[in-house]
Amino acid sequence: MVAYHENKNLYNENLLLQQKMAILMDSTRSFHLERQVDRSNNNIIMRHISRSLRHFYAENYREALTEIDKAIEVNPNIALAYARRGSIYYRLGDFQRATMNWNIALKLDPEFTEIQDLLRASKDNRLSSSEMRN
Repeated sequence: MVAYHENKNLYNENLLLQQKMAILMDSTRSFHLERQVDRSNNNIIMRHISRSLRHFYAENYREALTEIDKAIEVNPNIALAYARRGSIYYRLGDFQRATMNWNIALKLDPEFTEIQDLLRASKDNRLSSSEMRN
């Protein structure tokens, strides 16, 4: 009788360990899938940022804005995207939106010194077109 109960307890412990292992395996698979999605999204974001820069230098600011908006749609936490959008708005003459986007970039990356410089220059009315390369 004692052997029967010990066997039953071991069987139940084995089932519990199998369930925990299945949960761990699912969690690991989920983690790897999330990493793959993140990599894929980063590639998408970088393509949009790259295209926006090409349009920006060609002075096609509306197209540049469309591309950068697509990057932000994929991930709204990329400081560089907001920095670029701020520069695009600046070139379009929308200084309020430019400043707002630069401030968002700075909030996402407080050590983004180029944006700190742009905001200081903008505040002091000494921002030149040559400084707009984000």
